[in-house]
Amino acid sequence: MALALVAIFAGLHFGITAVGVVVFLLGGHAVRRELARRGYWQGSSAATAGEQSPAAEATSDEAAATGSNGGDESSEAGRPGER
Repeated sequence: MALALVAIFAGLHFGITAVGVVVFLLGGHAVRRELARRGYWQGSSAATAGEQSPAAEATSDEAAATGSNGGDESSEAGRPGER
């Protein structure tokens, strides 16, 4: 968590540059991931903490029900026009 805060402040120190923006975003992501791990963040980062979000569960259930290609028969043929 301390490293994440250092990354955020380093991003602010670099200012509005490409490097500063990237460092700032990576620091913010690390903070969200740590908060999710501790149970204080209920956003999409909760899936990185070992829990699967309800939306991800629904998507995986739909994929299992429709098959691996999501019901798209064009991918079964290999090439267009080939059966």
